Amino acid sequence: MAHEDPQRYVEAIITHDVLAEQHRRKARAAGPLLVTLSRDHGALGEIVAAKLGLALDIPVLDREILVRVAEKTGVPVSVIEQPGEHFTGGIASFMQSLIGCRTCDLATYRRALFDVILDLAHRSALLVGCGAHLILQGKPVFRLRIVGTPEICAARLAAESGETFEQALEKVRETNASRARAIHSLFHEQIRHCGLECAENFDLVVNTDHMDAEGAVAVALAGLRQAGLPGKTAQ
Repeated sequence: MAHEDPQRYVEAIITHDVLAEQHRRKARAAGPLLVTLSRDHGALGEIVAAKLGLALDIPVLDREILVRVAEKTGVPVSVIEQPGEHFTGGIASFMQSLIGCRTCDLATYRRALFDVILDLAHRSALLVGCGAHLILQGKPVFRLRIVGTPEICAARLAAESGETFEQALEKVRETNASRARAIHSLFHEQIRHCGLECAENFDLVVNTDHMDAEGAVAVALAGLRQAGLPGKTAQ
């Protein structure tokens, strides 16, 4: 047993299809199933989100969050969105677009973001990024974080994009740092320990250094089951 591959061992214990179907049945009978997913750049977070949403039969909301923020603030989504950097780029571009305006303050963006996330939380969904794990604190939500060592994440990205390892590593570090700054800017006044490195803000942190997306989904499904979601609210 000790010599078996860890991922295969986990998957042997947790039958992916059976567990996913259990969650689908419970989600239909229970209240909204809410999952938030925060991720390091290059740690397979986007793939995990797509596969987990499919397994749970719930929509994955990423860009839609900023589209709604744009509608709420009256700023075109093209202004507050930068490909691959939705959350971070959104804040920077939004602030830049309002220079010289009375409404040029972070509170405007924050208020719109809170309103959008709280509205989306009325139905089952997997919310990617945007500090949703902090906005929904205290609600029946499963907060998942996908992480990876920068060097391993960079090697993945370099293999996919054709960039050099050094270029990919710089992008990983810059992206992770800018996401961390965005979270701090938006939430440090309301939440004392809001940093992405603060594990207490998450229900499960999965390191994908030695695990592919399928393995991470299997672990996440097991975590959901142990947390009692979505059956937690079922009668």
